Amino acid sequence: MSDSVSQAAEVTETSPATWPFDDRVTVMGREQHVLPYGGSVSAGDLLCTMAEEGLTCDNTATGAGFFVSRSRYEFH
Repeated sequence: MSDSVSQAAEVTETSPATWPFDDRVTVMGREQHVLPYGGSVSAGDLLCTMAEEGLTCDNTATGAGFFVSRSRYEFH
């Protein structure tokens, strides 16, 4: 894995995530969790699921969300 990224998302202690996975990678000098394909993580009403096609995140209360991959992104 590369040791650099151009963008990242962060969940802070004010909105802690439920993270049931132990895989980690070091990015920009900080240890980060890895969301495996088929895995999901949630923080409050936000639920994100990783697939080979990309990452989908939805607000479970409103239905609003987004999809992002290496080649495209979309809001829904």
